[in-house]
Amino acid sequence: MSHQNEAAPPFQIGSTVRLSTKATIKSSEKHKMISRRGMIATLSDADDESKMCTIILENLVPAPLLGKFLIAPPLSCSDAEDFEIEVPTSEIQSLLPFEYCVAEDNMVHYSDSDVSRIKEYGDELFKLHDYTNAISYYEVALYLISSDMSNIGATLVVKRNGHCVIAELDCIESDGDNSQCDVTFILPNGTTEEDVISSNDILVSVWDKGAARRGQRDKPKETYLQLRILLNLSRCLLNLADIYTECTAAQSISNDQQAKCNKSAVLASSIAITLCEYCINISDSDSPILPCLLEKAQLIRSKAFFAVGKLPNALIDVKKVINNNPDNREATESLRDIETVERNKKRADKKLSKEVCRWVQSATGDL
Repeated sequence: MSHQNEAAPPFQIGSTVRLSTKATIKSSEKHKMISRRGMIATLSDADDESKMCTIILENLVPAPLLGKFLIAPPLSCSDAEDFEIEVPTSEIQSLLPFEYCVAEDNMVHYSDSDVSRIKEYGDELFKLHDYTNAISYYEVALYLISSDMSNIGATLVVKRNGHCVIAELDCIESDGDNSQCDVTFILPNGTTEEDVISSNDILVSVWDKGAARRGQRDKPKETYLQLRILLNLSRCLLNLADIYTECTAAQSISNDQQAKCNKSAVLASSIAITLCEYCINISDSDSPILPCLLEKAQLIRSKAFFAVGKLPNALIDVKKVINNNPDNREATESLRDIETVERNKKRADKKLSKEVCRWVQSATGDL
């Protein structure tokens, strides 16, 4: 199924191309590059150097390539208006080779042996700042590696009291879309506890390490592949949420899309943290890979919590990172941002409290 040697078709009306632009994120006073796909609607007759074209850009909404997402939220546009932009043809880029063929492939026929390659597709799009399409590929890779949730004895990540926990599936009683599952929770202190949960509380299955040792998956780049997919998916969701905030090209996106992306980033990074801690507990290796991945997951979740306004949660995660690695500059900067927002919030609350007191005194002064 390799598409790497496919030749890009020439630019012509109806061609799908990529355009990179700079979005200003006013809330952080930073600029963020964004890459989008679009269709050429018109081409001028000028020479190549000055040739102009009109691009109808695709919406900034990830599309499920397998019909559904495990983590990313279902997003939609608030209106169907096309977003057009006129640019020189020198500014447009060809799609990556594999993108020309995926539309012709039935992705249902992909298997878990394709996971590493599909993740690499997502990585290539991520590097181009095409977060929308990168999410779609990461979700395919995650589904292929994480969706085997009904096998008795499978190890799962499930929701329990608002947290992600590890459980083993003991029994399942099918009842349509919502089945009852007997599970054994594997608690962080090493003890176990049996309970019955809904199948809707199952988030992902833990990638089978026995199967992981077979075939191509022995390659170093595929170590903890499931974790790496989750981390990159989280990063994409955070970047897309930033773009939804300020990018004028996203005006057809409804107001709650940013919050949905940030909450999904919290979920993806929470699953990654749970998997890291589980793998560390069962591992007999002193490899630094897992602690490094755990640190990255905690930092990403801290940023996601910060984005949804859960400052205490963000503070807990970033302090864990700094306690283990005081030299982590990104964590130190995040801590400074959190503390600044907390100070400003306390000042605002104090000011509001004084104003309320003055209002009460004024309203009751004549009694």
